[in-house]
Amino acid sequence: MKMDCRNLSRRHSRRWVFLHLRKCRIRAKDPKRSLSLRNALWILSVIFIMMISKRWVTTKRTTVLISKSASMLRNRIKGVASTFRRRARLGFQQVTGTAPAVARSVITKTQLRDGKLVVSGWIVLNHTPTEVSFIVRKFREETISEKFPIEISKPLKRGFSNKIARLLRLTRHDFEVVLDFPWADVPSSIYGTGISVDDRVTTINTMSNALGIFSDDTAGRTYCVFIESSVRVLRIEMYHFGSHVVEDLRARSLAPRSDRIGVVLGEYTNIARDNGRALFEYLHSHADADVDASYIVEPNNLDDYDVNQPGVLPFGSREHLERCLDAHVCAFTHHRNYVYPAIIEMISPERYNSTRTLFLQHGITAMKKSVARHYSKNRVDYSAISVCSQLEREIFRNHFSYDSSSVFVTGFPRYDTLFRKAKSAEADPDQVLFFPTWRAGLEKMTTEEVFDNEFFVRWQQAMKGVSDMGLRSVLILHPMLHRHRALFEDHVDEIRSTTTFQDTLLQSSCLITDYSSVSFDALFVKKPVFLFQFDQESYGLREEAFIDVESQLPGHVSLSLDPLLQDVSASRAGNWRFKLQRQRDTYFDAEDDQNSARTLDLIKALAMTN
Repeated sequence: MKMDCRNLSRRHSRRWVFLHLRKCRIRAKDPKRSLSLRNALWILSVIFIMMISKRWVTTKRTTVLISKSASMLRNRIKGVASTFRRRARLGFQQVTGTAPAVARSVITKTQLRDGKLVVSGWIVLNHTPTEVSFIVRKFREETISEKFPIEISKPLKRGFSNKIARLLRLTRHDFEVVLDFPWADVPSSIYGTGISVDDRVTTINTMSNALGIFSDDTAGRTYCVFIESSVRVLRIEMYHFGSHVVEDLRARSLAPRSDRIGVVLGEYTNIARDNGRALFEYLHSHADADVDASYIVEPNNLDDYDVNQPGVLPFGSREHLERCLDAHVCAFTHHRNYVYPAIIEMISPERYNSTRTLFLQHGITAMKKSVARHYSKNRVDYSAISVCSQLEREIFRNHFSYDSSSVFVTGFPRYDTLFRKAKSAEADPDQVLFFPTWRAGLEKMTTEEVFDNEFFVRWQQAMKGVSDMGLRSVLILHPMLHRHRALFEDHVDEIRSTTTFQDTLLQSSCLITDYSSVSFDALFVKKPVFLFQFDQESYGLREEAFIDVESQLPGHVSLSLDPLLQDVSASRAGNWRFKLQRQRDTYFDAEDDQNSARTLDLIKALAMTN
């Protein structure tokens, strides 16, 4: 049936479009049916027809509607054009024989065979590699890792796609690899995957029929093969239970939730030191009758957090997954699936999608635009986000596509403890805290390779310069750099655990870092902050930052060693006086210990919409 827009009244014309927009918003709650380019084109075309038929009245709401649809269309066209240019350039290089080494892989099938997980797919190459391997690695623990060789000598199948590949001097190889990983000896957790071609990890695409739940009842294990939506990589959740638990969970998902507000909280599966833990401990200490909180972490976590205490559940346990099914709200610092696993989505998509999500954040968002790619509304669509200031709220609105109604200035729960401790803490005038962040790739290097890297050379020089002043230097390494700890031991007076950060910060007179968000923690308690950014250009800070790097960075910037040492020396001579009050006022709207209380109010509000 055709609709003649000319027969619609102005009031009904606008109402029709707004109803469609509302429908699109409802669809967008389902990640598999998100607001797409097609919807944006549809809305714009309807508005255009109404405008030329003189049945459209411009209002503030309609202007916003047009603006959002046009912006979505513009961004999508930019992305398509960029991809086309990149692929056209690579195609030309490939035909002319000037292209770099290329490897693209696709996983087409996953199955259990004789109790072992088997992955099948194909890989396209433009060169002859010396080694191709499928990698399985425990998430955030590089030491638990295995490589499985991939044989790519099978003959190609005939077909049009292979003719095109040969025309472009590409070869496609089918492969099948048995993942004989020591699953019995590792904990229930999330395991990352990758395909390595000559020690370079390639891009993996995955077909939908390769995803699913696979149970080995003989061994008492279950695997959930899924795509992590935030980073779009293939991962495996492994659990030490069989299919009977999966069926019990599926049956439980049909039961209504409890009247109490169920909340599951966490961070990475193997750590317990951030906003998730701080908020959980607040909820338990205040014993709110309306809230039933659970904290999720692995038993052998890096922070030795006791999973036997009330409310703490081992990641991957039956109790953990049951609590997820009962939860009204999931609160997390990094990504949802580290707390609320993907297996729940496969067991009960309706329950998974109806649970409200609260992104607590790990650090203030200001200096790393790359996170916008992983946390944008179009990719993850969290229900609510906690921030510390109106500036940060605007960053999420302008760069992550969230409405202001989804971003709340609650402050970080971990700052409550920091605020209270700071009142009575006394700093050692001769102690300096070093906390450099990591650089991509360092975690994969050998200790010998890191020793020759500019990162280590420059930081070793800075530590020596501070020590030569007669100051005591304490180092806290980023978790991704722990395996290279031995390199730093002779260059500082002490290396401490990340779990001691708050106490060490308060005991020190200043913080020396680079691009780490811990600089904001120091800013919060009015500690001098020195940013040693010797690689600012190669790091791409000016392109990466959401803020003005000339006036809004949370510290005194030095691009080389001598200015850094001069700034530290001058600050020491001035009795470490705090000179960054303007920046502090920019990044923190509240100066109190009520961040957790505000976050609890937000959780209750979210649960009301469940």
